[in-house]
Order: sequence, then C-alpha cells, then structure tokens
Amino acid sequence: MVMRRLYVRGIPYSATESELRTHFTQFGKVVAVQVVMDRETGRSKGFAFVEFETEEQAKAAMQKGDGIEFGGRRIMVSEARPKGERLPMGSAFRPPFAAGPRPPFGARPGAPGGPRTPGPAPVTGPGGAVRTGPPVGDRPRGPKPAWREAKERREREARINRRSREGGDEEKFKPDEELDF
Repeated sequence: MVMRRLYVRGIPYSATESELRTHFTQFGKVVAVQVVMDRETGRSKGFAFVEFETEEQAKAAMQKGDGIEFGGRRIMVSEARPKGERLPMGSAFRPPFAAGPRPPFGARPGAPGGPRTPGPAPVTGPGGAVRTGPPVGDRPRGPKPAWREAKERREREARINRRSREGGDEEKFKPDEELDF
C-alpha cells in the first residue's frame, strides 16, 4: 500500500483547510486536505487529513512536519490508517465478528443471573446467623484519622465544659486519660 495520506493532530480549532494546504505545500504538492469537523457544533475537532501526490513527499512531510508549530500549537503528523484497521467503538472487550455466536445473557460465570462460581463457605455466628466475610473482631484497624481524633477531642472538651457548668462532685472532673468513652 502506498502511503500518501497523513493524519495531522493537534491543529488549532480555528485552522482552515486553506491554511493547512499552504503550510504543507513546503513539503510537496498537496492533493487534498480534510479538516474533521464536529457535526453538532460545526467546530474543528483538532485533527485533519492531508494527502500528497507522491509517497516521497508524504514521508518528507511526516518527518519534517512532525512536532513543528502551526498556529501556536505543536502538531503531530503520522501515517493515516484506513478505516478497516481501526477498532469500532465499543469493541474493547470483544473484536468485531468474533468466532461463534455471542453467549446468551447469564451464560457466563459471574454474570448476573448466570452460573455462580463457588465462594467461601458461610460462617455461622451467634444464634445460628450466617455471616460472610471475616469475623468482626478480626478486622484490621489502622490508626485513627486526624479528623476523628479532632472530633473526639472536641466532644471530650464539651463534656468537661458541661460538667463544669453543672457543678457537682469532684469525681466528675477526671483527667483526660481517665475519661470513659
């Protein structure tokens, strides 16, 4: 396949086909220029296709034109691929025309309504209640976050202030270390 069509990305949104044509004529004879436009807004999508008369001119434009500044932006020039070589939208997990028919809904393991893979055995708790997951007392606990420490400190100070306003026994005024939570 003869490479004559180039993919130009990073062009300014205000760029026109005539501006691109005059810019790329320094590398050879430009046959066609197509600035890709958004259907809804009518504004450029920021990339274009430029076609040259010969393969040598296209290679020169790709080598010399890649990374140069055009309209205040650095453009990138590469070989344009035919539409057939690109993956269609939404086909990241399954290539188009995959071998065989698609399995029916729920036939894959782990799919909603499908066969289930065996999981961990259920754990019975007090009173015969079935629990899944680790026992509650065995959960790994890290250090308290700073916001929680600050909240507990404010609550402790509020309790002490409330007790001091109420007045009363000296037993109510315990140091911070001895307060019960």
